[in-house]
Amino acid sequence: MDVIEYLMSGDPAIRWQVMRDLTDAPADEVAAERARVATEGWGARMLAEQDADGRWDAGTYRPGWVDEERPFYDAWTATHFSLQSLAEYGVDPGADAVRAAVQRAAEGARWEYNGAPYFEGEIEPCINGIALTVGGYFRRDDASPIAATLLATQHADGGWNCWEEDTAAPSSFHSTICAIEGLWQWGEHAGHSDELRESRLRGEEWLLERRLFRRKSDGTVPDPRMTMTSVPGRWFYDVLRGLEYFRLARPSATSAAPRPSSSFGRSASRTGCSDSRTTTKGRCCSSWTARATASRAGGSPSAPCACCAGGTQADAGPGDRTADAPARVGRGIR
Repeated sequence: MDVIEYLMSGDPAIRWQVMRDLTDAPADEVAAERARVATEGWGARMLAEQDADGRWDAGTYRPGWVDEERPFYDAWTATHFSLQSLAEYGVDPGADAVRAAVQRAAEGARWEYNGAPYFEGEIEPCINGIALTVGGYFRRDDASPIAATLLATQHADGGWNCWEEDTAAPSSFHSTICAIEGLWQWGEHAGHSDELRESRLRGEEWLLERRLFRRKSDGTVPDPRMTMTSVPGRWFYDVLRGLEYFRLARPSATSAAPRPSSSFGRSASRTGCSDSRTTTKGRCCSSWTARATASRAGGSPSAPCACCAGGTQADAGPGDRTADAPARVGRGIR
């Protein structure tokens, strides 16, 4: 079985993108396969998990059952990351079921931080960047306040940093990639205004000056996990995510992109695909754990549960960002 055959044996969320990017499939066949994402497999299961009040798992950023005395406990089953996953699957934003689900989220989900509706955003740039990506992807005009907040919180060095109100402070890889992804996707929907483009280009230059994964000051790698593949990325940064961004935002310039790491491609599996080499710890899709675990044993690319494709497993256990996740390591990278 070659790589294309292997990928085409997976979920519709994978198949339609393989057909679009790696085969010569006619546009109408690609569109037909994409339409299946909302009705079969990961996309359909994710849509079915939405609560009647428009949220997923009774929360916006974190599920309603999370103990507030554990502020760094990571769980990926709430509204924010569920919407991010739907966008990453490439679900058709114009499909009736999808539009209805996103509208329910817009009306019912409010940020725990400030009580604002989902598409008005909050203050943290990692969160706002992902929310703006969601807003742009699902063609939500009401997400414009998030774009304004990102523009206002950009740092003097061109990037962004989590929970950092001093814009003179150094930026981080994690916040910066989330922000520029959001600004680019928003521009695809609302138009790339001069202000939007200038801000995004400054963020891109921040990454390029660091060759996508190195400190500008001494060239060292701030966290080895940045050179490892991790799917889904959530708010974590890695080199592949950076390269994927530039593939979309600067398609004519990707041939000149810096080589990220000589070790990056050493994990090819028997199918010729690269394995996921790290995971984002935290609870996800708990109601699918048994089914996902059983399917993973079969070795199909459709095996992982919908929000954990290729990376996090539902039984991975609680994650403490301060100990397990790379985000806070990225703070203050010069």
